[in-house]
Amino acid sequence: MITVALWFLTTLVVVALAFVSIVVYSHYQDLKRQEKKRNQIAYNCRLKQKEYRDTVQELQKQGWLTPQHKQTMVMLISNYFVFQSINEVNCRHFYALLGKLTTAINKLNSAPFDTKPLLSEAFQQLADRLPTQATQYTANFYLETAPKAGELLNEKIDHILNERWAQSSAELNSGDIEKDGNDEDESLPNLEELDKDAFDDYTKRALELHTQRSLSNEN
Repeated sequence: MITVALWFLTTLVVVALAFVSIVVYSHYQDLKRQEKKRNQIAYNCRLKQKEYRDTVQELQKQGWLTPQHKQTMVMLISNYFVFQSINEVNCRHFYALLGKLTTAINKLNSAPFDTKPLLSEAFQQLADRLPTQATQYTANFYLETAPKAGELLNEKIDHILNERWAQSSAELNSGDIEKDGNDEDESLPNLEELDKDAFDDYTKRALELHTQRSLSNEN
């Protein structure tokens, strides 16, 4: 009878230890999965920060941002997690802000050359309003101020592009009317005249501004 009781007690202890071991191991595996997920999230965010930094650096090389403005635009994304933990919620906000800035940069890159100086001024105006100290890039700044700044930047760029499009359309329509009213000379202008007309004052201004910024970056 005692032997049976001891055997039964031993079995219970073994089963209990096995159950505890399974629970502990399962919890350990969960912790490992969570840690791996956090590391992957952090890695993806760091990778996006580097890609953004390289993109802004390219804008400076092209003459559309001064070194000071480039540095401030980089700080806007690089300092995102200085005073914030890297988690799913903060990363969603991070990607939202990054998306707004990337959209604005793509608009600048794809815009006509003579419009780019005006668009680059919009970026520089944003950079002038951003904090210059890392301690100012707080969680509240990224929750309230940064998203609005990204939205305003895109709104201003869209406004500039729409104005330029409207101006180009008006000039095109004006040229068509003038052409229809001129019945005396149906001959086409030579290439020299076309080149001269195409290189208008607006484009000259764009080239001058771009040259000035390029020289400033080199200095």
